Amino acid sequence: MTAAWINWRRRLGLAAVASIALLGFAGLRAAAGESATTATASRAQTERIVNFEYRPTPLRVGAGTTVVFSNQSSVTHTATANGGSFDTGQIRPGRSARVTFRRPGIYLFHCTIHPFMHGKIIVR
Repeated sequence: MTAAWINWRRRLGLAAVASIALLGFAGLRAAAGESATTATASRAQTERIVNFEYRPTPLRVGAGTTVVFSNQSSVTHTATANGGSFDTGQIRPGRSARVTFRRPGIYLFHCTIHPFMHGKIIVR
């Protein structure tokens, strides 16, 4: 075998090993419930307010994600953290408000106008 052939086979082998490792990593992330494209995807998620419910709840996001509270009902609502760490203020029908969650944790929130409305965001 020539040196060029040996180099070509070595490079092909390294590329194959790298590909297998990358696919394995993506598979592990998918098995953990995460998208393999999370790192390059937009860091925004939507919490819809439909009638008198937050959807989905709980909403699971990564640290640094901006959550858009989108009021899709016919009345004004808020999203206010139980501990006061965030407050969207009043969100009119058809409008939205944004909150960025920088630290991991569980964030419980409610609507100050309709106190029976509750939601949860889990930041990992």
